[in-house]
Amino acid sequence: MILYGPDAVSYQFAQIGNDLKAQAFLGELDSHPVIGGLIDSTSNYEVEQDEMMRTSGVQLTPEMWLVKLLMGSIDSSYDTKGKSSNFLVIVNRIGADLFHFADEK
Repeated sequence: MILYGPDAVSYQFAQIGNDLKAQAFLGELDSHPVIGGLIDSTSNYEVEQDEMMRTSGVQLTPEMWLVKLLMGSIDSSYDTKGKSSNFLVIVNRIGADLFHFADEK
């Protein structure tokens, strides 16, 4: 009897620092044909910002990066590497809501 589906467990890896070997390793995990669907890896802010600008022409904000970092392994639509305009709409909306809530405290 199967109790959980294939997306029951996901893992988030966040790079701290700017080591290129670590960045390459996390990229390999994220795109691995067997386990890549279970993993979201997020590079440091500057690397993610450059990648989003290159792939979508959009400037990644710190709020968008934090939302991707927190949500990437939970909801695969956030693990798009900025290639989807839907990703940008969702991240902007949620990021604005989160930071508006924090400002009220």
